Amino acid sequence: MIGFSPDDKYVAYLEHGIGAGSGNAFATLHIIDVARSAPAQPPVEIRLDSDDEAAAVSQARAAAESARKKLHVTAWTPAREIAHDEHGAMTDREGAPIGSLELKSRSAGPRERARCEEPFAPLLLKLSVLFVDDDHPAKVADEKKPPADRPCAGDCALDKVFAHGKAALVLVKCRVLGFEGPATKYSSYTAMLPYGLDEDLPAQ
Repeated sequence: MIGFSPDDKYVAYLEHGIGAGSGNAFATLHIIDVARSAPAQPPVEIRLDSDDEAAAVSQARAAAESARKKLHVTAWTPAREIAHDEHGAMTDREGAPIGSLELKSRSAGPRERARCEEPFAPLLLKLSVLFVDDDHPAKVADEKKPPADRPCAGDCALDKVFAHGKAALVLVKCRVLGFEGPATKYSSYTAMLPYGLDEDLPAQ
């Protein structure tokens, strides 16, 4: 995680690891426009001819600094990772409940389904936050068509959640068919919520 801009307009984060087939290190920088939940710029992909993952991450962090200047962001502000269980129940620093993240999926139409091989399907994800003592779910995502980089997927589950003020970044991991068999694809969703996940909720 790189961080949010001080005004919560952008969030920057990294994906990195070692390629299962090549054995080489990679890192990808993503900078998202929080209000639009869309890339603020194309992803920056770092691919090395070695397994030096730290070097790939270092190059991606340097790219984040260059992007920060171009976007006129004064600094990347650290985010708080929000604890949650496998059902999406979130807790604050003291372990008190904040609310829950609700992830639902449904299949797209027959045309999209025809492009997927079982057990994969063209899943449409809907993601909402339900705060404690608030009967109105806050929408994070409601897909109308499968993302271009995830046309077919199997099971999807919540991954990490980050917050800064009322801005939130939610990562979802889905099982997909990769070049060398089943793989994991991460999708990011951002939103400005009515309450901050890293702040005290207002008294009811």
